[in-house]
Amino acid sequence: MKQKYFVLTGRLNTMKREEAIRFILEHGGIVQSMVTEKTDYLIVGSFQVNLFNQQHLSRKRKMADKLIEAGCEIHIINEEQLLSWMNDIGTA
Repeated sequence: MKQKYFVLTGRLNTMKREEAIRFILEHGGIVQSMVTEKTDYLIVGSFQVNLFNQQHLSRKRKMADKLIEAGCEIHIINEEQLLSWMNDIGTA
């Protein structure tokens, strides 16, 4: 996570956004408010129900998709994957 850029979108079901941000920062990550070319990971909260219906995607998700199409390497992960990282590191 060190020196990786993270953006969160959507509501998290299992934790407060502040907890996720604190975890990222404590492990050397950088939290951004918007998706940019620097973004490494977009964490999509479980609240964003249909991840494949373009009409229901957040602005951040749409921007990530555009940047990915343009050649940026942005990994889109869900809340469960973030929790798995937290468990693996022993913080959750």
